[in-house]
Amino acid sequence: MAFFLTLPVLSDDAHLVAWSAWAATQGEGFPEREAIPSMGVSEPLHLHLATALVSLGLEPVLAVFTLNVISLGGILWVLWRWGGWRAPLLFALVPFVPYLLLIGPGTALFLFLTLLAIWIGKEKGGVWAGLALVTRMDALLSWGVAGLFTYFSGKREWVLGGLGVLALVLLLNEFLWGSPLPATLGAKGLLIQRLSLGGEGHPSPLPWVGVAAVLFFLPWWKRNERQLLGVLLGMTVVWWGAGFPPGTVWGLAGGLVLATLCLAFSRTRSKAPLVLGVFGLLSLYPMNRSQVRWEDHQRVVQEVAKFLPQEGCTVAFWYFGYLRSATEACLVDGSGFFDPRSQDLLAQTGTADIFLLVEKEKIRAAIQFFPAGVEPNENLPSFLESIRVEGDSLIALVHLRD
Repeated sequence: MAFFLTLPVLSDDAHLVAWSAWAATQGEGFPEREAIPSMGVSEPLHLHLATALVSLGLEPVLAVFTLNVISLGGILWVLWRWGGWRAPLLFALVPFVPYLLLIGPGTALFLFLTLLAIWIGKEKGGVWAGLALVTRMDALLSWGVAGLFTYFSGKREWVLGGLGVLALVLLLNEFLWGSPLPATLGAKGLLIQRLSLGGEGHPSPLPWVGVAAVLFFLPWWKRNERQLLGVLLGMTVVWWGAGFPPGTVWGLAGGLVLATLCLAFSRTRSKAPLVLGVFGLLSLYPMNRSQVRWEDHQRVVQEVAKFLPQEGCTVAFWYFGYLRSATEACLVDGSGFFDPRSQDLLAQTGTADIFLLVEKEKIRAAIQFFPAGVEPNENLPSFLESIRVEGDSLIALVHLRD
């Protein structure tokens, strides 16, 4: 439980938000100094708030963690105002959920604003729903359906408030990053294709997105715990269909489930504290395992950074947050998240081997990451040497041209 006393190892995506916030204050792009600045995260509002804190002198990772702490406090405040003093106490009985919210990239802020919008209701919740949307732009479909339902129910001021917030943040995105929408929205579609999610032998996630949108807003007409369950089902399925990492999905899903149970149990005299306490004790082991895993991944990436060439560039796909925190070497984006030119290259190949298409005189190394237990191919064309870095849960291969 030492992470309650010290700053925990934040997720790679949280580190990426931190680096992007720093880059925004410097006017630099990722991953090359001369690259066109491109928003490589899906959390614009979280990024802008972190940028403001960094511009005030706060260390980038600490800025992200501070926002997560404030957002978690906001969640507890909404639970208190909505369900009384018992609700936030019940929420605290399962520490794994607050832990996931603390180490993630804006999930806590999104959950806080979502709960706040639902608690306030259809009369005045549109502004907060708009803020939730621009915290996670991948929630566009779900909140869009909410707007349609609410608009046709006669609450047009709700929709106008949400659209006003959306327009302001899109303008801010354009001003700071040169595009109103995050580059990740297009890049994730390409990566889903590369991972065969919806490819041959796999069902397309699009029908699930439609089902999720319906489940999300069936209970929109009443402000109660059933509505939170609708939010849970819709958001979880949408994010699963979009290929989100489990840590992000479970932080949101776990937060919504726990908030729903806390609100329901806060009004009754029951054995809920005992039940949640048992679940909390059972969650201590996976919470510890999660922290150990992130520590291991960060350690592997830091070791990888030692082998990157200082002349020329290295192409990589994952762990950009940890990589950028560990090295100032030139990194070329292999995912299309940060540089639109990478998306053009990805569209030309049916595999993830984008480094085979990039100019050879520019790329001096390539990094591949694999989960432990997978035996990767250590030989790639055009690369003369491969260095293996192995952790308990992650394997990295650094391929060098010379």
